[in-house]
Amino acid sequence: MAHSIQLTLPSVELLNSDAAIKIYVDDSLQGTLLASKGNVQFWPPGHSVNYYEMSWSDFCAFFRDYGRPCSV
Repeated sequence: MAHSIQLTLPSVELLNSDAAIKIYVDDSLQGTLLASKGNVQFWPPGHSVNYYEMSWSDFCAFFRDYGRPCSV
């Protein structure tokens, strides 16, 4: 299973624009993660209206609850 991530990041602090992260597995687009000042959104491929959304607080809690602890 090959993973590929393409980043499109603005060169300034996020105010009214989003950072878009396209997520691929085996050359197949799995969705786009949009990070903005207010929240995080996941857009499945082919969807221009329906998406999933989390506040930054919920996003952090999700990783604390379900993420795998690692150390550097």
